[in-house]
Amino acid sequence: GLSIGPWRQNVYTTYNHTISCRLSDITEEYIFLWTPQRYWDSGITLSNGTFDSTSSSQVSTMTISPVSLRDFQNYSNPQTFRCRVTINNTDLITASQVITFFNPSKKI
Repeated sequence: GLSIGPWRQNVYTTYNHTISCRLSDITEEYIFLWTPQRYWDSGITLSNGTFDSTSSSQVSTMTISPVSLRDFQNYSNPQTFRCRVTINNTDLITASQVITFFNPSKKI
C-alpha cells in the first residue's frame, strides 16, 4: 500500500520540511506524482526514490524550503499534500499529509 506518516503535522516555516511517501508490497519501480505540483518552484525538491528489492518498497520524498512553506501558508493554511502512484495503468492510489504552518515570533 501507499502511506505517509504522520497524516497530520505542524510545521514551522523556518526549516526545510520533508514528506516521505512509501509504496510497499511491490515488485518493480514506480513513478510518484506530488500535489500541489509546483515544478517551477526552486524551493521544492522531489525525489522519486528507487525500488528496494530487500523490502519490496520504494520511498519518494518532497522537501520544501522555508520560503516555499511560507508561500503555501499564504495560499492555504492548513494545506494538504498528496503523493499518487498509478499501478497497472489503471489503479490510482493516493496518500496525504495535512500541514498546519506556524511562524515563530520573536518577543521583545
